[in-house]
Amino acid sequence: MLPDGSIDEENIEKRFVKHLRSLETWYTAELERRLKDLAEILNTELKSQVEELRTQYEQRYQDFQQKAARLPQVQSPPPEVFEEITRSEASVAKCAAELERLVADDSVALGQILKVRSQELELKAYIRGLKFLRAR
Repeated sequence: MLPDGSIDEENIEKRFVKHLRSLETWYTAELERRLKDLAEILNTELKSQVEELRTQYEQRYQDFQQKAARLPQVQSPPPEVFEEITRSEASVAKCAAELERLVADDSVALGQILKVRSQELELKAYIRGLKFLRAR
């Protein structure tokens, strides 16, 4: 108050602004401190979860390796199997060509046609067996 009894509005305004800035400064500092604490807590939790997941996956990987070690090792078939498949397929093609030729000729005995057809079917079954062996 001024000596004449009036209120010094300018002085009140300055004090108010000063207190307001002081409050803002305190609030900003407190907010930053709490954010740092929260970030630290979240970081710790995240690291803990990552470590837990890493441990789980390492355990699964070790279990998988142990199971894989117990399984019998599959060996690839020797190259002779592939060569035999090729040779047998060529024989099937020859049988098919001969069968077409025999069927077109009316003078050929039915027994001979059946013999060639039977041979063709046997070769196809043999090829299926070889391909099964190759796939294992």
